[in-house]
Amino acid sequence: MPIRLARYSDLDAISSTLAEGFHSEEVMGPILHPYRQEYPDDYLNYWRRQCLEKWWDYSYIFVVSYLEEHFEDPDKRDRDGDNPNTQEDVEKETREDMTNRKPPQAKREVITGVAQWHRMGPGWEAIWKPAGKWDPRVYITSLISLYHKYFLNVMFPNRAASKPPQITEPLLRKALIKAIGSFYTSPPHRQTNWALSVLAVRPGYQKHGHGRELVAWGLDKAREDCIPASVLSAKGKDTFYRRCGFTELVGWATDGEDNPLKGLIEGGAVMFTRVKEDDA
Repeated sequence: MPIRLARYSDLDAISSTLAEGFHSEEVMGPILHPYRQEYPDDYLNYWRRQCLEKWWDYSYIFVVSYLEEHFEDPDKRDRDGDNPNTQEDVEKETREDMTNRKPPQAKREVITGVAQWHRMGPGWEAIWKPAGKWDPRVYITSLISLYHKYFLNVMFPNRAASKPPQITEPLLRKALIKAIGSFYTSPPHRQTNWALSVLAVRPGYQKHGHGRELVAWGLDKAREDCIPASVLSAKGKDTFYRRCGFTELVGWATDGEDNPLKGLIEGGAVMFTRVKEDDA
């Protein structure tokens, strides 16, 4: 299944892929966006804003799977110069049996899935040699985030989100950091890792290997860097991730007595790939 690094022009397709892929996921769907069906544009715009912010954070990398599909292109003859332009051409085309001609064909690329990988810990800037963290464009993320927070989110609030919220996104992130933060710091070698932040495959292309290829990209990077890879599994996905190579289950996002996520979500398995430090 072909995969490649995403291009800026892919952001719309990436956003719609994430919106479709997470539509039924327990956190991003029913909990944070219970009105996503009533306000699909607001739900899609949420993902557009998230993707745009992360795009300019160079510690994040978007990888997409795709297929090339053929489609009829009625304008192809015009572009290729096949339309008759002279009287001789007209007479020639009249003599031909037009009914036996196949319609002009063209190819287009259809994005089927997306993975967002995050290089956590020191050394992430090495991905973008030689600029890395010195590239001034890294500051665009902060500017876009402020623009979204203090203008777009105020002027155009996300109506797909619950009112009042069952749990807000900032509180969710805070609860996650508190619950799973220690899993990424102890033992110390897990502080630096390739984290699979987001994975989604369009419903019509699931169970055809697209997701597995997107996961394999990050696992290959982790092996090259001799560091682990990690993932916070959604409900029911831990078996898939274990088969992909995340064999170390180190805890759950619902761990802890005062955890507000306990009883709210059923997923949240924190999983790592095994490295030589785990055997030491």
